[in-house]
Amino acid sequence: MTTTFTGPDTEHCSNGASATFYIFGGTPPYTVATNFPGAVTISGQPVQRSGGGFTITTNGTCFTGLTFAITDAAGRTLLTPPTASNVFGTAEPPPPTLTVTPNSATINCSTTNNLQFLVTGGTGTFNAALTPSPVGSSVTAGATTNVTIPVSASGTIYTLNISSGSQLRSVKITCQ
Repeated sequence: MTTTFTGPDTEHCSNGASATFYIFGGTPPYTVATNFPGAVTISGQPVQRSGGGFTITTNGTCFTGLTFAITDAAGRTLLTPPTASNVFGTAEPPPPTLTVTPNSATINCSTTNNLQFLVTGGTGTFNAALTPSPVGSSVTAGATTNVTIPVSASGTIYTLNISSGSQLRSVKITCQ
């Protein structure tokens, strides 16, 4: 019997998935060991009775051909133990989280301000918009997003919205 765990995407194997295996015959209790001891967590072992089970839980480690040494109280080892694999999934991984640095700014209202924001993550295609958008302002979107805000009324609060794919980050710009 082979059990295969599949990860959520093409860059990750399963983490936190479980499968329970039941043991019949021989003389209980049964001990259980594996050829990849760090690849899974084994709980419920030793198995105290015939028909009892042990559970393996994945931890994100990828592996194929994990087998079990199942030995009964008389020292007999199961000759055809179950096997398990933990493999990459087939879905595309999600894009990295969109981040904007700095995540807020305070500007001088009595002068034209040129600001730069470092944008990382997302899909790599960035869009940006300033709200409100005063006459004379400009926004150039990219990994370095440049914003120009002309002389403004004190107390004006601007929001710079930067998006990439389905992710959106907003930066508050306060004019003092």
